[in-house]
Amino acid sequence: KDGVETAGRIIEDAPSWLNKGGYLMLEAAESQMPLLDNLMLLRGYVSIYTVKDLADRERVICGRYSSA
Repeated sequence: KDGVETAGRIIEDAPSWLNKGGYLMLEAAESQMPLLDNLMLLRGYVSIYTVKDLADRERVICGRYSSA
C-alpha cells in the first residue's frame, strides 16, 4: 500500500550482512522518506540522513547500523 514493502524487507534483513557500524543506503521517492526513516529507527539504525538529487528532492536515505 505505501510502496515501501521491498525497502522495509531490505532494512529488516540488512543487519545480517552489515558489519556493526555499517551503512545502508536506499534510493526511494521523496514521499517515502518519513516511513523509511521510522523503519530504520525501529530496526536499530542511527545517524539517519537523506541526500538530495539534482532536482533538490530527497532521493537517498542513509543510516548506520548500530545494534544495542
